[in-house]
Amino acid sequence: KMSGCRSEHHAHGGGHGHSHGGASECDHDLDPERGFEETLYPFIDVPQVTCLNESTEGAGRSCLRPWAHRVDATQFVQSDADEQLIFFIPFTGNVKLKSIVVVTDNDESRPTLMKAYKNRDDIDFDLAETLAPTQEWAIVEAPAGDDGLKYETRASQFQGIHSLTLFFPENAGGETSKISYIGLIGTCDLVVRRTVIKIAEFAANPADHKTEAEKRAGAAVQPGF
Repeated sequence: KMSGCRSEHHAHGGGHGHSHGGASECDHDLDPERGFEETLYPFIDVPQVTCLNESTEGAGRSCLRPWAHRVDATQFVQSDADEQLIFFIPFTGNVKLKSIVVVTDNDESRPTLMKAYKNRDDIDFDLAETLAPTQEWAIVEAPAGDDGLKYETRASQFQGIHSLTLFFPENAGGETSKISYIGLIGTCDLVVRRTVIKIAEFAANPADHKTEAEKRAGAAVQPGF
């Protein structure tokens, strides 16, 4: 089991690193190698999350839920027409993604490959088949009693992210795929865009905010009057 949000890193060919052991009981920690990290769930724009090829509308969105509820077996998404699934996950701030936790069943419905794309909102199945991902991982079978495997990112490639697309193109042989939970771990710099725009508008021209008395005083000393 992982202890205190930490885990040993097991590197696999092609940079498909993942960590064994249950996902931790806490939602943030300071790993000496990875730095401070926490669950990014509070920074996911959940109402705008979409899942392509889900058999039940909104089921994919339910896979992105609070860290403490990751082992809730009643919430999951199952693919519809075939085994492929695509998740589009927007954030409310700029994210640095350090790892992805995936919970699946250990049967033929388990996805065996995950591809991630940053800051793309146009990925469908046709594009995903040809577009090189930011990173990809082999999804392995979880040990008995495990409550989620952590797949670590090349963090330098996953900075300044405002949206993440996850593509699961294949599974362990089933007609459909099933995912119970997707957890995103990292850090987030909140960006309240509307507030920033408002401040920029007000600060654009200080002359716009002169009082009537200041305007009259200014007019009184204009040359030529």
